[in-house]
Amino acid sequence: AGGEYFNGSGPANSFNVTFYANTGGFPGTAVAGGTFTGATYTNTATDFTINLPGSVVLTAGTYWVSVQARMDFTPGGQWGWRNRTMTSNLAAAWQNPGGGFSIPACTGWGRRGATCGIEASEPDQIFQIVGLNGTGGGCPTATSTATATPTAGGTPAAVSVQFISATYSEDESQTAVITVNRTGGVSGTTMVNFATSNGTATGGATCTSGVDYITTTQTVTFSPNETSRTATVQICSDMLTEPVQTVNLTLTGASVGSPGTAVLSINDVASFYRATGAICTTIGSPASPYPSTIAVASGPASIGSMRVTLFDLAHQSPDSMDFLLVGPGGQNFLLAADAGGLLNLVTPVTLTFSDTAGQVLPDSAPLTTGIFEPTTWEPGQGSFVPPAPAAPYNQPGSTVGGTPSLLSVFGTTNSNGTWSLYMRDDAVSFAPLAVTGCVNGGWGLEFFAATAANASISGRVTTADGYGIRNAKVVITGNSFSSPIIATTGSFGYFTFDGLATGETYVVTVNSQRYTFSTPSRVISLVDNVADANFIADPQQ
Repeated sequence: AGGEYFNGSGPANSFNVTFYANTGGFPGTAVAGGTFTGATYTNTATDFTINLPGSVVLTAGTYWVSVQARMDFTPGGQWGWRNRTMTSNLAAAWQNPGGGFSIPACTGWGRRGATCGIEASEPDQIFQIVGLNGTGGGCPTATSTATATPTAGGTPAAVSVQFISATYSEDESQTAVITVNRTGGVSGTTMVNFATSNGTATGGATCTSGVDYITTTQTVTFSPNETSRTATVQICSDMLTEPVQTVNLTLTGASVGSPGTAVLSINDVASFYRATGAICTTIGSPASPYPSTIAVASGPASIGSMRVTLFDLAHQSPDSMDFLLVGPGGQNFLLAADAGGLLNLVTPVTLTFSDTAGQVLPDSAPLTTGIFEPTTWEPGQGSFVPPAPAAPYNQPGSTVGGTPSLLSVFGTTNSNGTWSLYMRDDAVSFAPLAVTGCVNGGWGLEFFAATAANASISGRVTTADGYGIRNAKVVITGNSFSSPIIATTGSFGYFTFDGLATGETYVVTVNSQRYTFSTPSRVISLVDNVADANFIADPQQ
């Protein structure tokens, strides 16, 4: 509905919407099931979208629809429809049953302009009804004004709106794009609601401590003949080492098909320092740019541990890719070389490198998104072309726990300064084919300080619906512990471990006699106090 506030700036608390039968060119009795009170709404400037809490079925004919804002005059003022000079079907109707507006001619229904004398040059009002023609319920969406509109007859093809997949995936610090498609009758306008809710990830209004993604509710609108639309979910960045976390996605509305629910997985990455430009190479050549650089400022003066991420990597022959990392002091380290085989990597993957990943990149199997230890499958790598430093290089090898490592090369050095990433393609056997590869999303760095300062890890253990779990056992282990430390949750599910050394990596695990957990453990590289080491139990059947 086109509307505006006057005698105040609003807002309205909600809206009432009523559909009426047509009697002699004026509103008659209310349609059965066509009265809705307390409807929610959104507005952009003067466009008010009112979401009906249910549906009403109108057979072919002429009907009237009215909208009433629910609000207090003090302090909100009043709300009214915007007028228009054009008339669609019958001009708007108005009535003043109690005579309180000093317009005696319209104590019953009359033409708003011609009979009641209200802005006679603007006899109609702006509105749109969006729903389904034919059989079936309508989609909760915008309605308004007391003016006539015909309902089309016929039985068009059924409309179905659904996710294109039951699973989606995106990296921390990125925006997940969720594609929704429409099938069946696509000639009209269709609207559904898209919403997020917590899986193992925690939503919030802004990206602050403890928030993994921005909670959102969006209206997805398909215009006539559109078959594909998107919704977005903003994913937050943090400095925690975490397993894959999940966000539940839901579509609601009269036209929702299957799948109407989906799961978004959040990949843990190094994103505190970023170079977002793509890095691309062709067969037998260095990449462009060469190198790609990140200027680190306000990082730790002594590195305790670190991670590196390559975002959205694709290559026609992954085995020919090599990546050389050079620190501000000239230290060199081969992150990856000759991994991933010869299978064309069409779907981009994101690779994060950490000394504690517990797995290496595959030699000949396809690369997949995840966290891996730095991996080189062929020893004695030759020199990268200048300006990269010449060989020999620090190569981690291809076994779990291999050395040298990120920590042995860069540990205790100053993180501040310019870091350089050199990418090359060392293949020659495909000539003259133009084999290409790109790190489409650039790369990122994350550092954890090497200090002996004390910090704490705390969190909460809850049921799937948010209630605290009492007497759950939470266990923490770390390199500096001679034995695990155990905490028991209190009445509201909270736990705390104090006096922990920063610069170390800890594993926190939960156990309960009554509940199970899909993600019972979290790996935390401790830099400062962590207050959101939360665990959510699986729903009970």
